[in-house]
Amino acid sequence: MEEIRKILREAMPKIIASLAVALVTGWVAFFWQKGKPQIAIAVGLAFGILLFLVMLWLGRGKPPEELPTEPTPPTVMVQVPPAAPGERPIPQPPRRRGPVGFVARHDEEGRDLVEVVTKALEGDSAVNLWGSGGVGKTTLAIEISHRLLPSLPGGVIWADADGRAEFNLAALLDEILARLGREDACTLAPEAKASLACSLLGERRCLLAVDHFEAAKEQEAILTFLGDVPCAVLVTGRKFLEPLRNIKIMEMSPDEAREFLRSLVEISPHRAKLERVDLDEVARVAERNPWVMRSIVAQLEKAMRLQDVFDDLARGKGEAAERVFGRSFELLGDDGQAALLALSLFVPDASREALAAVSGFGGELGRANEAIADMAGLALLELADERVGLAGLTRRLARAWLARDKWAGELVGRFVSYFLAYAESHSQLTPEDFDALEEERENLLAAMDYAYAAEDWQSVMQIRSALEEFLDVRGYWDEAIRRGEQAVEAARAAGDEWAVAQFSGNVGGIYLNRGDYDEARRRYQDALEAFRRLKSDKNVAVALHNLGAIAHDQGDYNEARRLYGQSLEIKRKLGDQLGIATTLAQMALLEEKLDNLEEALKLISQAEEIFKRLGVPEAERARRDRERISQRME
Repeated sequence: MEEIRKILREAMPKIIASLAVALVTGWVAFFWQKGKPQIAIAVGLAFGILLFLVMLWLGRGKPPEELPTEPTPPTVMVQVPPAAPGERPIPQPPRRRGPVGFVARHDEEGRDLVEVVTKALEGDSAVNLWGSGGVGKTTLAIEISHRLLPSLPGGVIWADADGRAEFNLAALLDEILARLGREDACTLAPEAKASLACSLLGERRCLLAVDHFEAAKEQEAILTFLGDVPCAVLVTGRKFLEPLRNIKIMEMSPDEAREFLRSLVEISPHRAKLERVDLDEVARVAERNPWVMRSIVAQLEKAMRLQDVFDDLARGKGEAAERVFGRSFELLGDDGQAALLALSLFVPDASREALAAVSGFGGELGRANEAIADMAGLALLELADERVGLAGLTRRLARAWLARDKWAGELVGRFVSYFLAYAESHSQLTPEDFDALEEERENLLAAMDYAYAAEDWQSVMQIRSALEEFLDVRGYWDEAIRRGEQAVEAARAAGDEWAVAQFSGNVGGIYLNRGDYDEARRRYQDALEAFRRLKSDKNVAVALHNLGAIAHDQGDYNEARRLYGQSLEIKRKLGDQLGIATTLAQMALLEEKLDNLEEALKLISQAEEIFKRLGVPEAERARRDRERISQRME
């Protein structure tokens, strides 16, 4: 629709001129032929059409005054190597990742900020680059990181809190361990995980960078950890942070702003048009904020009349960034606005198919691609291969706009529905399904949060159920615990006692595997009581067995024997052969621990016989246990 309106606007002067000529020549012909209307109409139309065709022919090789005469440069897509699960790649240097090469920044004393910060990071110091949104903190941090990279054997560990479903201390520790090749340690308890991360950071000389710190949760815990790590730390955010060394990043100086804008003009396909712009006026209106200046230039490139941009911004309300974003939003068509608001929900980015669905375009990828092109033309989004996303200040402003938009509820509903269906379609235990869930993990967790906030308890529980094995197998145990407890709360709110028991038991299993026996016991006890109320004997037996395993591991052997015995009694009544054999095998290990070898041999032999009859892999383990006990008896 926007393209049609644009074509009509460009052709309108020619159409009006042709109609005027047709009218005049028609009247002349009418009087000349003494009132013959057919001849008058024919002559008028002929002259009008002829004039229109002549104007089209004359204009075909000559662009309008405000359009560029240079060819549009091709778009260059920087290829970033794929990251391993849990790892985020280090962003590209500013000269490669954005439309403008890095513009050197200086402090109030005229010193190069890259050199100042690089020197400050010597001796494993911690530096915080802070300031308002859009002033270039992340750009500086990226440039500093890449300048230091050749001298860092351990490399740069880059953790970005922006665009995450939840970024807390556990998430930061997981990023560090993944980057250092210890994904297996992500299942450790928080204290052990933090200790290992510090130890590994101490062994390797590296830089730990935490971008957009204001978006992090558990900020005090993260700051405490950063104060203890034995390596250089670089943080960016909007707040002054103790006890880090704080360096405030201000707006660009007049010279820096002028260089930045000249670089934008130099690479613009509308260079001829922008060369008529007063760059100092752009810098003044933008308050020399790089993000705002880039947005204003994008608007000027699209403007029919350059002065309209400055007039509209002068009438706007709020800070410069809010005024500029508001005008960019209004310039988008209906589809572009819907896509921009939808995109603010995704973390950190979206596939084009997902964006089309959440924006309300259904399966029409063409509409999504047109909306993406419109947003890109106004410098509102970032492109990463086939995925698109918002970052930093753009995300914050878009979410603020969404919060007061009347269609927000509908967009959130479509987001939750899309990722609920996605999770359920990939709930099988296959590598392909796990990889698909990995690609959208942050969005799936965000969908749980949106559903929880909307009190859509069923969606919360269904998404968590679909992620059960994935979070466990891939080692996201902190997330498995937190999301399991979120599902327990949703189940309680929905009055679904069965789901309460199920999710409590699942969380208990994670705690048990991690060795946190107190928490595991509490969760299994909750599940046991719920299953007793539900009269689910099979699940009661499972909970009793697991409580017995906790007592067993903690050395409370009498309690373990009692709980195993209760579990075995129920399983025998139900005829649950696999359950019977499993508990018998555990009881055998308990008796072996107490040096009751004859009883242990009897129990493990019974278990092995049942496992063999069922044809399950546990038979081999039971055989090994039986042989070991037999050797001890000799």
